[in-house]
Amino acid sequence: MKDKEKIRNSIISAAAGLFEKYGYEKTSVDEIAAAAHKAKASVYYHFDSKLGIFKSVLQQEMADIIRRMTEVIDAHPEQKEQLIAYMKARIDVIGYAKVFYSYIMAPYLEKSGEVKEAVEEARNILDDWEYAYFVTACNNGREAGILSEAVEPDAFGKTMLVILKGLELQFKSYEDRKALRKTYDAMVDLLISRNFSNSNE
Repeated sequence: MKDKEKIRNSIISAAAGLFEKYGYEKTSVDEIAAAAHKAKASVYYHFDSKLGIFKSVLQQEMADIIRRMTEVIDAHPEQKEQLIAYMKARIDVIGYAKVFYSYIMAPYLEKSGEVKEAVEEARNILDDWEYAYFVTACNNGREAGILSEAVEPDAFGKTMLVILKGLELQFKSYEDRKALRKTYDAMVDLLISRNFSNSNE
């Protein structure tokens, strides 16, 4: 890794910790520089503003979610099992994106502002990737004969995004998360098992 990239990553890492602990609004560039053990001028050499740092933190978190979910996909080549594993792991993995998760309600609660825009921009990265995954999963399921031809790939991809976004908000606000998780896992098993037949059946 080049020195510039190391410095940039150290700034992002320091900023992520501060944004998670104090929030974007209450964190200053001076504090980010101090936490990264860099001069303020060095921070501005790599980023044009605090907002630029915030966006980079969110983008890195989206990249980490995609990496983790790709590992889940690769570990489960059989389509039905893959989809079950994906849906169950996804709820946990989104929580690893600490800064994003802190601001996950922003697009729904704020009418405008740089935080809302930054979160939506990051969200689009994940949405585009997940939509493509679900379309592919649907096509693979149809080709393998384990998913009905009546299920349209585009509609499947869009519906899955709506479901996952709604679940994120539920998990964020629901008091008894353990009960919600048990219910969710049982529903995933039921719904996918009902709609995906085994190819050897």
